[in-house]
Amino acid sequence: MTDEQELVCAAPMCDVVLDDEYGDGEYSNILEAQVCRSCFQSDTDHASAITMFSPDGEVSRVILGDLVAMNPEYGDYVDASTWRREWRASSAWRGHYDTIFVSGWHEVEEDLLLWGQRTDGQDLGERIQRECEAGTLPFEVSVIADTTSNLFAQGISFWVRDEDAMRFAVWVKGEAAYEGATSRD
Repeated sequence: MTDEQELVCAAPMCDVVLDDEYGDGEYSNILEAQVCRSCFQSDTDHASAITMFSPDGEVSRVILGDLVAMNPEYGDYVDASTWRREWRASSAWRGHYDTIFVSGWHEVEEDLLLWGQRTDGQDLGERIQRECEAGTLPFEVSVIADTTSNLFAQGISFWVRDEDAMRFAVWVKGEAAYEGATSRD
């Protein structure tokens, strides 16, 4: 095989030559190219997890990495253009991922999940899951769990469709959600 015919992993900072004849690579639907199995595995292992809860009790999941966006249960690729995922460095070797919806959704809460500690975000996530299972969730909620450089911490954010942001606030905080508002519309 000549250098011109070599298939090289498309992941940034990887120069592994793929043996196309033996199916060495995996497909990156974000890069639209082949990547080596190590890069694929690392990306899926460190991906952000997006869980979408609907009022009818349906729950769907997506993992979003830098190389792959897929349904983790079935391995089906999904369109990654719904979200934007960025690394936020807090130092040369520390930081966290921040995943957001590109449009149509509003972030209504965020928290940090810490190993061994109970957080408000954990309580809210459990409430959303219970109400979804019971069929009493009043609107769609997406929960995004982002990885950090700290093994014992994970960022979590809660998203609703733009038109449901105030309804979510009232659902979580009751009448206190209206404090400081000039209108309830």
